[in-house]
Amino acid sequence: MPPPKSSRGIPLVVISNVNKGKLDFSETRFVPQDYYDKLTDTRKPESGDVLYTLVGTYGIPVLVDTNRAFCFQRHMALLKSNEEAVLQRYLWYALQQRNFYQSATKIAKGTAQLTVPIKGLRQLTIPMASLPEQQEIVAVLDRLLGREEEVRQSAESVLAAIDSMKQSILARAFHGGAWGVTSRAGCATAERLLATTLLFLFLCLFFVLGELGSLVRQRIAAFYYVI
Repeated sequence: MPPPKSSRGIPLVVISNVNKGKLDFSETRFVPQDYYDKLTDTRKPESGDVLYTLVGTYGIPVLVDTNRAFCFQRHMALLKSNEEAVLQRYLWYALQQRNFYQSATKIAKGTAQLTVPIKGLRQLTIPMASLPEQQEIVAVLDRLLGREEEVRQSAESVLAAIDSMKQSILARAFHGGAWGVTSRAGCATAERLLATTLLFLFLCLFFVLGELGSLVRQRIAAFYYVI
């Protein structure tokens, strides 16, 4: 049976709250406090645990990076590893591998909505390493993926700037305004501003592409380091 609903209380995380690979509490449902209190520890996520989606949009590992109390729907599995053998963050990265996703796909059942059975998930394996090696691998991946996020945000900022400039150019081109495009002098001003804008955006893109190239080279080096 589905958990009881409440207008406030403990957040109930569903797949739509994790389908981007991160916990998102912005639009969660809620369950009563007493319902949460009755849950076993194996159903109460803790910081460092990993959630793994099982139904529909399956195969998404999500690292629990908060101490906030919450519960989750049965369409997800809660993975708690023995930290003396497997670092949780290492486990999280290992579950993101394409090979692991393909293995999960092979055991998924159903037609309209594929489901990865818990029993089958328990049988899947990940590459193992000693704890010191796991720590090194996690450190490398943290550094690279953190840099990747910075580059992605930079690229998105440039694209947003391009779109904003485009809308500004179109508005002034069709409505005159400060450019006064109906006159020859106004057209010349518009052309100069457009050229300056394009040069600025080109330089921004050049910087972002340079960062991406550096990131790719680092990833290749890290790949050989990890294996």
